[in-house]
Amino acid sequence: MPTAPLLIRIFYGGAFLSGVPYLQLLALAYIPIAFGYTVHPAFFNGFNRPRLTFLVYASGAVVIAVCAPLFAVYLGLGVYGIIYATFAYLFAAWAVGTFLADRYMGARLDARANLAIIGVSVLAYLGTAFLPPVAHSSVASLVLDIAVFFGIYLTLAPVAGAVTATDLDVMQRTFDDLGALGSPFRLLVRYERLLLSLRRGRRPGSGAQAQETGTRPESAEP
Repeated sequence: MPTAPLLIRIFYGGAFLSGVPYLQLLALAYIPIAFGYTVHPAFFNGFNRPRLTFLVYASGAVVIAVCAPLFAVYLGLGVYGIIYATFAYLFAAWAVGTFLADRYMGARLDARANLAIIGVSVLAYLGTAFLPPVAHSSVASLVLDIAVFFGIYLTLAPVAGAVTATDLDVMQRTFDDLGALGSPFRLLVRYERLLLSLRRGRRPGSGAQAQETGTRPESAEP
């Protein structure tokens, strides 16, 4: 969020800096996306459960239809009301998707990993909040903010438990399919594995690799 003034200044100009609070609040409103809102529909559809996908989208649609006019018009919150309603519908759809994934698919939320993600994100935010701006260059300031944020996040994520060996295995297979284009990303995975091994007190590459097993749940669809 410290980058919000820079983004506004670069893409819209200084005349629109009054919109910075909206952009900052909107970033917080989209937090449910970071915790699986967009994953649930793909997960349910992958197991041929379109009814569960429908329930996720329907719950969000009902909430936004009620909250948008309620907050923006009846409570007089205007743009802030729309942003609050956006968060409410994303959170509601995420909560419904999380419940359905647990109830009918046996997929449970990893609360510890999610708390680690929040903690690491806060530390990365603090790392950028106190950065001095680059003189006479909003673009350079933005690039510096992004580099520092992701540098802190990518370094602390495996140490804090926000990234697991299984996550890195999935990333490795994905980047292997990219050929030469995946080389920078494969280096990133190696860096993450190194930090993860330090957290576990082992040398990189030692120990048994995590193995994935996929079984289709046999529970009844609602």
